[in-house]
Amino acid sequence: MLRAFRSSPDLEEVVAYTSDNYKIQMDHVLLLSKILKKHVRILVCCPNIPDEEIREMFMVPCRTPQEAMDMALEMCGKNKAEVLFYPRPQTGLPAAE
Repeated sequence: MLRAFRSSPDLEEVVAYTSDNYKIQMDHVLLLSKILKKHVRILVCCPNIPDEEIREMFMVPCRTPQEAMDMALEMCGKNKAEVLFYPRPQTGLPAAE
C-alpha cells in the first residue's frame, strides 16, 4: 500500500500507479484515494505506524485519541462540530445516510 502512495505526491498519480501495478488488496489504495480526493481529512492515531508513513498516505498523524479529537474539533471550526471517531477502520466502512 505504501509503494503506491510513495509513487507520487499527487493522488491522481497514486491512482494511476495503482491501476498500472495492481496487486491483491491494492483496492484499499483506491478506496482511500477516493475518500481523500473529496478533501476529507483523516487523523490517525496508531502507535505502530511511523508518523512519516501516515503523512505519505496523505493523512495526519496524532499521538493520542484525545489529540486527534482536539485537532478534529479545531479543524471543524464550529460550535456544534461533527466528527466521526472510528476506532477500528479495518472492520468496515462508514456510510452517510
